[in-house]
Amino acid sequence: MNQPTLQFTVPNIPPSYTASFKINYGLKQTYLSQEARKFKDMVKIYMPHIDIDKNKLYSMHNEYYYDWYYKNGNVKKKDVQNMNRLLIDAVFRGLGIDDSVLFKVTDEKVQSHKCKTVVKLYVEDDDRYKNEENNK
Repeated sequence: MNQPTLQFTVPNIPPSYTASFKINYGLKQTYLSQEARKFKDMVKIYMPHIDIDKNKLYSMHNEYYYDWYYKNGNVKKKDVQNMNRLLIDAVFRGLGIDDSVLFKVTDEKVQSHKCKTVVKLYVEDDDRYKNEENNK
């Protein structure tokens, strides 16, 4: 695999998608939880500012470092795909581009007692993702 276009580490993992939102039943509105806002702010702080080509396609690899096991050895029920939405939104908002150009996402759980998220964004050059009309 080629070198990432963007790589950075956030010293936390995102909350799950369901924990990211709260509901105000009186106003019938949903809003980001304090935990989700804090994580998005952390992404802004730790993500380097780069110029990115809005006309390219991208792939993203996320490494979630966390203590994934209970003391009895059972795996904790934390679903990384459920954490991706908030991370993807925060990264692409920080880049100033729509996440519709993200064509491939891979995730990895890494056993660690130190909690962090490593994000790697790549320019995607796989022909399977390109518009067939442009490949003629």
